[in-house]
Amino acid sequence: MKQVILIGNLNRWEAEANFICEMLQMTATRVISINIGRREVPADLNAKELRQLFPGKPLEECVHQAVSKLYLQGIADGILVLLGKEPHYYILADKAFAAMPFGLPKAAILAGDCTWQGRRDIMHTYLPGTGYNMNPVIRILLCNTAFAISGMCLCSIHNFGSATPTVGTVGIKGGIGKFLAIAGLNYIAFSDDDPLLPPLLRNGYIHGLILASEVENYLPYLDIAAARDIPVVFISRNPGAIKATLGYLQEISGQVTIISSHHQDTPNMISQEASPLWVHCHSISYKYGSDSFYRYAVKTLADQIT
Repeated sequence: MKQVILIGNLNRWEAEANFICEMLQMTATRVISINIGRREVPADLNAKELRQLFPGKPLEECVHQAVSKLYLQGIADGILVLLGKEPHYYILADKAFAAMPFGLPKAAILAGDCTWQGRRDIMHTYLPGTGYNMNPVIRILLCNTAFAISGMCLCSIHNFGSATPTVGTVGIKGGIGKFLAIAGLNYIAFSDDDPLLPPLLRNGYIHGLILASEVENYLPYLDIAAARDIPVVFISRNPGAIKATLGYLQEISGQVTIISSHHQDTPNMISQEASPLWVHCHSISYKYGSDSFYRYAVKTLADQIT
């Protein structure tokens, strides 16, 4: 049986929570209810019990730990949060969703005056107005959300596994995608600061990175890549600047490769001896951004992944 974690201030959302539970039970989905309100209600876990389970921690951290344990124990298939205009609960909601990896069903039912944004991998349902009773409009929206998350729980993240690695590219404006496809690699092109790239890296969906040296915000990606042993290839016009920036990182088990075009007026570009042992510098004769340049970069990364 599928199981969904339902979190909210059930002092306020009692009627909505009860209706959602009824709808989910119709789809053979069990609900694990967590009440974050001050008063205790009939729920699997109340705020007081959470604080007893994780003494000394703030409520948002208690919720994060509880959701993480439920997921790691194989008990939770998805998460649904009820949230109104309650800024003191916004961080708690973020922590609750962050405890479930990318690809798991995540949904939020929000009051019309709620200003919480949340991450992009969360389905949002906004209830109209700032006050209402359980009228047909509200029931339809609650029912649709309940059936949607139940259906999403049927789509296990393990159903779409692939033996073909997936590569992420960041800050590259040229047509490198066709060479990744020719090399038999899946790929996703990201903008410079795409918020979905870090969770994809952390959860093992991205197996290699190709970064342009012009990207200013790539250091967080490198930290994750280093922790997960994900190979990284830089395509660069200024390899010396990249090497200097990378100097803050400790030696890692993965490999970082800097590829740049060789210019006659730049003798030897940058010597391997001047680089950390885990940084490999390739000065090639192809023009930066040309098809041959991109093809070489793709082959370099593909050789490291496979």
